[in-house]
Amino acid sequence: MSIPLLDQVFQESRRLTIAGSRLAKKDTRLTTFVDPLRKLAKKAPVFDKIADGIELLNETSDEHLAQALIELNSLIVAVLYTQGDPGVSGEEQEHRYSESDLVYSQAPAKSLLPLKEVLGGSVSGKMGLLNDAVERGVFLDFRILPDVFSALTYASPVLMKLLVEQVLPPFGKAITVELEELISMKGSALDIKLLKLLHQIDPDGSQEFIEAAVEHGSKKMKAAALALRRVSDDLPSELLEQTQAKTKNVRSVAYEKLIDFADSEAVFQAFKSGLEGKDLGISIDKIFSSDNQDLHQLAVEVTQGFMESALESEGEKEAKKAFDKLLIAFSWVGKMKIKSAQDFALIILKEKAKLEKIYDKCLSKSKHYKSKTYIVDQLVTTLVKSPGKKTQKAGLDLIPQISKECLKELFEFSKSELSVKVVFDQFSGFFHKPAGRLEKEKYEILLNAFVESDRLHKWDSRWTELALKHEDVILVAALLKKGKSFDSSVELIQSNYKSFLKLFPVSHPHLLLHVFLGFLEKDSGESILFIIEAFNHFAFGKNKNLDMEIDIGNFCYDLPDEPRAEFKKQLQAANKKIRSRFTNYGIYVS
Repeated sequence: MSIPLLDQVFQESRRLTIAGSRLAKKDTRLTTFVDPLRKLAKKAPVFDKIADGIELLNETSDEHLAQALIELNSLIVAVLYTQGDPGVSGEEQEHRYSESDLVYSQAPAKSLLPLKEVLGGSVSGKMGLLNDAVERGVFLDFRILPDVFSALTYASPVLMKLLVEQVLPPFGKAITVELEELISMKGSALDIKLLKLLHQIDPDGSQEFIEAAVEHGSKKMKAAALALRRVSDDLPSELLEQTQAKTKNVRSVAYEKLIDFADSEAVFQAFKSGLEGKDLGISIDKIFSSDNQDLHQLAVEVTQGFMESALESEGEKEAKKAFDKLLIAFSWVGKMKIKSAQDFALIILKEKAKLEKIYDKCLSKSKHYKSKTYIVDQLVTTLVKSPGKKTQKAGLDLIPQISKECLKELFEFSKSELSVKVVFDQFSGFFHKPAGRLEKEKYEILLNAFVESDRLHKWDSRWTELALKHEDVILVAALLKKGKSFDSSVELIQSNYKSFLKLFPVSHPHLLLHVFLGFLEKDSGESILFIIEAFNHFAFGKNKNLDMEIDIGNFCYDLPDEPRAEFKKQLQAANKKIRSRFTNYGIYVS
């Protein structure tokens, strides 16, 4: 009873300290505690001193009242500090981590309060404040942790990512107990993120909790825990059992962990069963990511078996199963570096015609039939991305046979991974005056890829020569750069300018500004007329486009002094409607 009473006395004296010492004299709320304190003094004389301190407030002059109140507060705090109860039941236990594990930081209250308010309410529109606090280290104050843990329970994905990946990790092992209490075995997105964080900050100490998650967690939680579980020599048998689990994620983790035990015959057979059974996609992915040559060879041999099954297919159901397995397996095997994988890639290429014939025969009337080019699309995509030069060349030679959808993917891959010479040699054929509908569609796909590319300056100069030869104005614009074809490129665009503006892809305004720079470099006087004509086309023409108008207007406003003077001169001769519209962009002429 004594400590709760003393705590009430402290609250009243603290109130008076905040309100002002002049209010302490004859304060009835404080003086009511004198008699109860006198009674307690029979057991502990210190309470007599506190009662004397309260009475002294009534007798002290105003000049010394503040000093008397401070002394009373100091005495009460000293008693509470030495005699008070911590308020937590149970036996005291030593913290399992040393002080070296903790993060120390003391942020000003004015920095913490806004964060507490944001974390306790809506975060919408306030992520900038939180990101700034992370950068300044404000979150390294332990006083903000309760608010962080509370906010996690309702956090949006963006906030959750910030708190779990940036705010909590610096606290290290000091927060492991709180994390374990917060993680539920139900396996929500938050639970899995926190489990990974727990393992990240304490790989050894978290293993017991991870074992519990494997044992009692949901399917998702179990899969996540298995990926974090430390593998020991006595685990292969348990991992082998998990390759038969009902949950795909659990099986995937088991195969990944078993890679380290591939020398075991039982593990080798488990991978073989996975490749031939329902886990083809899972197991071959893990094999490809490993450096185990024996498993790579196993994957090649199993894929050869799939090809033989596909060649022998007769019915729809049998053909679908065989082709699905063959193409999934080959998409991985074709990229393996071992010689047998590259040799097999050339063998399957020789059988391409037979495979296409069987595929059309068995599946052409089935809902599972995809397209006439499906087989060649899959083979070429894998071959072009293979590490062997011979197989890659064989795939590139088949590019004219692929579908337009596959063409775009391969072109994007080639322009970033292959030499500029190879790109021109393999894809330039699509720019020779396409006649049919499909040829035109393929041409447009590649043309758009040229327009969007950020590697034009590295490309083979033969592209510009080809574009000039076929008078392909849009392609010329995309390839416009200094060089022996520069003047010819500018002249071709200017001589076909109306058609150029009509066909221009408005989704790429930077391309037009690039053309303007080419105009200005050749002849600023005449070029200004072309720029004004383009502005008129997109501002008032049949196919007007506000975004293009704005880009051209801003371009003209930012012209250097010499062309800007020429521009104003030419603009004076333009009609009133154009001059008036340019005023929207800060350009005025008298």
